[in-house]
Amino acid sequence: MPIINQSNVVATFGEFGEFESVSGGSLQIAHFEHYQAGAMTPNKLKGTFSFENFTIARAFVPERDAKLRQYCERYAAGLELGRTCTVQYRVPPGVVVDQESKFCKVDKLDIPDGKSGSNEAGMITLTLTVDVAP
Repeated sequence: MPIINQSNVVATFGEFGEFESVSGGSLQIAHFEHYQAGAMTPNKLKGTFSFENFTIARAFVPERDAKLRQYCERYAAGLELGRTCTVQYRVPPGVVVDQESKFCKVDKLDIPDGKSGSNEAGMITLTLTVDVAP
């Protein structure tokens, strides 16, 4: 697989569009030692696994992000289910070379406070928890 810059990693969360920044989400695997009958040294076997929380972000556009904000409020109230987040790895000119999809639950939504003065775009940040089926 070719080397992919962070700028060529794009996440799509449900019907809410693409996010330019993706961080976290790595797989955590627990290992344990197992001694077979008569063995003097243990075998390391893979046990349970989980994913760390990951964060997706994009420039805040109030009109576009109103539905995402409403969804997160409804999710917190127990009226919505999680959504699929698809992370795509692209090479110029936007060709997808790999992707992974995870069913996620909303952990936290951060919206810019609306203060002006800096020359930076306000970023909306969504922290997601990967739902691992039992």
